This record gives sequence, structure tokens and C-alpha cells, in this order.
Amino acid sequence: MNTVLVEGSVQLLGNNPGNNTEVLLQPEHQAAWDKVEKQMVITQADITSTLAWMNGQVVFVAVPFKDIIQRLERSYNCTIINNNLSLNEEIFTATFNVDVESIEQVMTYISKNSPYQYTISKNRIITIN
Repeated sequence: MNTVLVEGSVQLLGNNPGNNTEVLLQPEHQAAWDKVEKQMVITQADITSTLAWMNGQVVFVAVPFKDIIQRLERSYNCTIINNNLSLNEEIFTATFNVDVESIEQVMTYISKNSPYQYTISKNRIITIN
């Protein structure tokens, strides 16, 4: 479970047996529950990326291509099959507006940085070679 706070403050209570830890979450921070350690972990949050979906955007900041694939599949309701395995570890930083840019435009943009060939079938399956 993750919680990101944009403004204000939120008091969080960890429910550990014998140790009810209270944490005050400040703006631009995120709280995540660590199941293994059974404790709340507070880190700096990337507010722009976190709220991008509200503006119809997907934001990638230093993200490997293999992780970008998953987000594009969800955002564009498609399936991406990557046969170019060397592309998986390449790092990208980009912002795409899902409401304005088509998956074809996104794939073309990405291929300009790391040349590859791709095809899109009628049932929205994208194959990268």
C-alpha cells in the first residue's frame, strides 16, 4: 500500500503489536508499508509523475524500456511483444499525452532514440524486432 501526499498533512498509524508508531506524512512525500519489516517507510515523492494520469499523461524519468512497456500497455490498451531484448535495459525519460498522442506516435518517438522496427496489427498487438 502506498500513499502520496500533495498538500496538507496526514497522520499515519502503524499497527505493530506493542508498537503503534505514528508518522506525520508531509507534502511531496510518500508512505509505503513494508510487509517484511512491518513498518512504514517514508520517501520523497515524484509529484509530477504521480499526478500525471489526472492530465492524461504518462511520465517516464530514467525508466528502463521493459518497465515502459507495461505502462504503455495499460495506458493505450494494447499488447507489446518485444523481440529486441537489448532494448529492455535502455533508459528513457519522456512524457506522453495519452489523449493526444497515439501509440503509433509514441512507438515512432521511442524508435528515434533506439532504432528498432515495429508492426501494429489490427487487434492492437505491437511487435518490436
